[in-house]
Amino acid sequence: MSRLPRPGWPDEFTEDEIAAAHFIQAAGSADRMTVEIRKPVEDQSDRLFTIGHPPAHCTTEPPAEVIRFGEHTTPVYPNEIFVADKAAELFFHYYKNDDIPDGYVLRELHFPEYENA
Repeated sequence: MSRLPRPGWPDEFTEDEIAAAHFIQAAGSADRMTVEIRKPVEDQSDRLFTIGHPPAHCTTEPPAEVIRFGEHTTPVYPNEIFVADKAAELFFHYYKNDDIPDGYVLRELHFPEYENA
């Protein structure tokens, strides 16, 4: 879910407008999903994060849990797994406030194949 940069149909937006969009998204099933948010950080750049329940999981080891969506999977830590009603609360808060509620933890996602493109 994201706000449109201006009124219009999807094919009327430029690639730059789409790339600059902030959003919240979910993947998985109703009883096991991950929720991600793209938002600006202190230096005003946009970053993508996986949202987790507090406390933050120790990230010295790679995530071992797997969320499946279609033919794809994404690795997450146990505190980053949501059920549908809790994810819906995040989406509703995002809809009203353009951010998630205080108290959740964020783990930045890195995609090296896109970072130098």
